[in-house]
Amino acid sequence: METALRLRSIRASRADFICKALRDLEAQIEAYQRRLRRLETLSGPKRRAEEIDLDLEKRQLEESGRVLMRHAKKLQAERGGR
Repeated sequence: METALRLRSIRASRADFICKALRDLEAQIEAYQRRLRRLETLSGPKRRAEEIDLDLEKRQLEESGRVLMRHAKKLQAERGGR
């Protein structure tokens, strides 16, 4: 019984962590979108530098999203597919 309670507590903690991480990721995506819109006001070398930076940020955001989804699916499977 104690083990079952402990497992539920661990899963709840992981679920809370995943939810917080998803909210953080959402905020990062919104900031990325603002920078993307601002890109249109730039030109020349500044624009190119920002494009490179934004491309790197996009890749990092995509990878973060994939990792979070993998963790969420694993947690869901552990909970019996709920």
